[in-house]
Amino acid sequence: PSPLSPPLSSLLSLLSPLSHYATTTASSLLNPPSPHLPTLPAKNKMDPTYVSLTRKLPRQPSGVRDATIREALSNVKNKINHFQDEGLRQRNFVVGVVSTCGTMYIMGAYPEWYWIFYLLKSLFLVFYKLLFFWYPKKQHYFFLDFCWITNGGFFFLFIALLLNICSPAVTQNLFLLFFSVSNGPLAWSVILLRNKLVFHNFEWSSTLFIHLSPAMASAGVHWNRDKVSETWGDRFENYTEVGGWELFTVGLSYYWLWWVLFTAWMLTRGLHYPEKGYETVYNALSKAHKFEDIKPFKGRSLRVQILIYMAFHGLGCTVGLAWSIACWYSSYFHAVFLGVCFFSAILQGSSWYLYAIQTAAIKQIEAMLEAEERASEDKGAVV
Repeated sequence: PSPLSPPLSSLLSLLSPLSHYATTTASSLLNPPSPHLPTLPAKNKMDPTYVSLTRKLPRQPSGVRDATIREALSNVKNKINHFQDEGLRQRNFVVGVVSTCGTMYIMGAYPEWYWIFYLLKSLFLVFYKLLFFWYPKKQHYFFLDFCWITNGGFFFLFIALLLNICSPAVTQNLFLLFFSVSNGPLAWSVILLRNKLVFHNFEWSSTLFIHLSPAMASAGVHWNRDKVSETWGDRFENYTEVGGWELFTVGLSYYWLWWVLFTAWMLTRGLHYPEKGYETVYNALSKAHKFEDIKPFKGRSLRVQILIYMAFHGLGCTVGLAWSIACWYSSYFHAVFLGVCFFSAILQGSSWYLYAIQTAAIKQIEAMLEAEERASEDKGAVV
């Protein structure tokens, strides 16, 4: 049996509670209780639900209180519309859950085929996102970011391996490059960038896939050599005796080549694209995290800020590439690392769903308003 099988079995065991959580979440979001069955009695001031909804409201005439509640109701409805614009729909949720379960099943049952699955899915995700998400919003320069352009390159790498058109030396270096980058900067991005496992959102799902799936593909090939050799011949047999230093230097050479080219572009042409309406990765991050208020960036010119950012980027990715050496030598270390990355994505995704589910309180507010309106009508009828 493969030495990665026990750790992978542990990873797959996560799917059981995940499936239960997904079912519960879908039920809460997509099938909320009917507002025509209010659970809040109109006159029961001691009801804990009533108290929890009104304890923070100042004592006001009923008309003012109703206006306040209606305004809150409108705000919550706007938030729900925002969630729907982000893809929170039943179809998207179902596709996301099936995709996640299918991905984990292929990795556990057929690890020697996972790199083909990654090849096909990355082709769709990378180019679909580039053409239909980024290009219409003038965000297509996001593709030049290290993670995205590397995944685009991995597609051509695996095509070369699939067709077996490279010499043994080139094949070895290509796989070493893939392994070091996948289990270094890309996999660590899942944790550091707080990637979310959110089933309905294409933006977040694709980001998680391009960061985590390459590391899974590398594990499927590296730790299942017998199955890989039986299925794919000698395509991956030229690297087995390679040491960690060579693994590190191949990945490091590729990364710093990208670093020099990308930094030169950012300091020249890329510097002015935001003024023309085109977004860049650095500009988006700078606005989101307010770089101008952070000490290393504060008071410095834009070019110096970019250089500082790229220096931190280079340092972090170099450490990440060194981390991949441990994954190269130990199947259990590799499996635990992948498990931590996957758990981090689940944790971040669950936080988002808990936040979204809290908007179900809108139904209680609607029920309370209906109950008060009926009470007012009954009072007017008696008079």
